[in-house]
Amino acid sequence: MDVDVLQKSRNYDWLLCIFFSVDIEGATAYKTKMRHQNGDEDWCLLFERFYKEFPGTFDHAYLSLSSSQAPDAITKIIRPTLWKFVGDEILFYAPLTDPSQTLEHVRAFRQALIDYNKNILQQYGVSCKGTVWLAGFPINNRIVLLDDKHKDKPIIDFVGASIDIGFRLTKFSSSRKLVISLDLLWLLAESEKDNHEKVYSTFLKDNVKYSGRHELKGVLSDKSYPIFWIDSCAKSPVEDDFLPDHKKCNLNSIITFCEEFSCSVDSSIFVKPFIVGDSAGQIKEDQVRKDFREQRDSLRTYKEGKSMPTGKDTAPLEKVGSDDSPVDTIRNLKPPV
Repeated sequence: MDVDVLQKSRNYDWLLCIFFSVDIEGATAYKTKMRHQNGDEDWCLLFERFYKEFPGTFDHAYLSLSSSQAPDAITKIIRPTLWKFVGDEILFYAPLTDPSQTLEHVRAFRQALIDYNKNILQQYGVSCKGTVWLAGFPINNRIVLLDDKHKDKPIIDFVGASIDIGFRLTKFSSSRKLVISLDLLWLLAESEKDNHEKVYSTFLKDNVKYSGRHELKGVLSDKSYPIFWIDSCAKSPVEDDFLPDHKKCNLNSIITFCEEFSCSVDSSIFVKPFIVGDSAGQIKEDQVRKDFREQRDSLRTYKEGKSMPTGKDTAPLEKVGSDDSPVDTIRNLKPPV
């Protein structure tokens, strides 16, 4: 990796990561149907192929994009790392070093969903669905390292409010709707606005849609969460023109909406995403919110053993185990033939 996520977590450095979730839509119904028809013989074949093939399809999507509209941005991107498998779900993460990378990550993930759905729809009659979100560290979220007695490398995990929101959002995704978190939408919109002279800058305003506000259990207290999604259908059906929640969103209106929403909720749950020291030079250390800097300094002080931490967001444990390198990335995985 160009950015060492583990080292940043040890130093409590500022870090913004993008997270991806993909799973099989209607997986339970498929298992029940196959077990009823064929017993326990081959219902698992789909999932074995999914675990093996989708990471390669995802990685291959970046290679496809690198030869199209934005090769410079693609080459600077740190490719996603396979985080873990959770039931039928595959999770990935990647550190961000520039806001514009969010556009390329979402484009690649969307393309992977489209490509893989062509494959499994033809063979199994099912499809996969995806969700993407952001999480900033070390405030509001933490990186946890755990020793694995059977491996030389530590297990990396992520916990916090943003991670919880991401998992809650997965229930709104479908093979058509690639759901994205509101803070990711904010970063996407501002990045697209800043890159208006590029061809690919129309991606967001051409594809993002809104499905209203919905309650996320245990998140934002009594405030509902806005659900936005990217169309992950290769070609939108004509009926979209008649569906109220399939209307396209104006770019400037998105930014205004995100700003207003951030002012109406607790900043410990939702905050404007930022990348300190990004390649565009937009955010410097002294420009980070004062309360965030104070909390981060308190965490560092605790780590160094100088005093007990202060503040509401100073949980001490981020590491249990070794200081070895992160888990392998997905780059060595191959797309399906």
